[in-house]
Amino acid sequence: MNAKTKKPVQGAQNQHYVPKFVRRNFLSNQEKEQVSVFTKSTGNGFDTSIKNIMAERRFHDFNIDDDFIASFEESICRIEDQVLPTYQKIVENRQLDFTEDERANLALLISFQFLRTRAHRDMISRMESELVEHVENMGGKAEKIEGYEPLTDDRLKAQLIALLRKSILEYTKIIAGKDFLLMSAAKGRSFYLADNPVCLHNYASWSGTIYRFSLRELSKTSSGLYLPDSRFCQSAYLVRSSMARKLQLPCHKLH
Repeated sequence: MNAKTKKPVQGAQNQHYVPKFVRRNFLSNQEKEQVSVFTKSTGNGFDTSIKNIMAERRFHDFNIDDDFIASFEESICRIEDQVLPTYQKIVENRQLDFTEDERANLALLISFQFLRTRAHRDMISRMESELVEHVENMGGKAEKIEGYEPLTDDRLKAQLIALLRKSILEYTKIIAGKDFLLMSAAKGRSFYLADNPVCLHNYASWSGTIYRFSLRELSKTSSGLYLPDSRFCQSAYLVRSSMARKLQLPCHKLH
């Protein structure tokens, strides 16, 4: 995490939780760097700049006290810089090289992308709300529990950076241990990028649903991950390749 700094006078910075180098591969207008957005909750669609989506003001900053803020934006950028060459090479060449560096960087990209999103923060908030509700349903009060503090936005951000430090290596190791496949979109079709782009799929119990993943689910040998790399080229899967061939997955290229 970056060193604490005095609160800036200027307006808050718009900070992204899905890298720009990923979003640029899903442009609907190259010149204006715009994407076409569909909102599932409302059914509405619109075009907007990639600067305006998958981002929030000061998403990676939190207050330490009245005078200082802490930020892990710089650390986020360093990780993005590390995985960018591997990502670009895969998108441009549309194939995997199966080197150790490629495997490590892809695993880091996917685990990091999962842990950094707004959806992941919302999941932690829901867990805290459910805990409070459960205690109240039992006739108690959460604030009377020793050590309990309400989960403010600043505390949530601090907890997230602690979780990243603690868990990202474990996630990366598990993902790196899976077989890597690269799959092309069918002719005339394209992939879509969500604001929570990493999904889990369990091929041993396929029911038509793509699941978000946990470490427990991810450790299963039948579990695979889905992350769109680009709009027209391919999508990266991390699954047991023997399972993929057995199920005859509809891919144009199986590496």
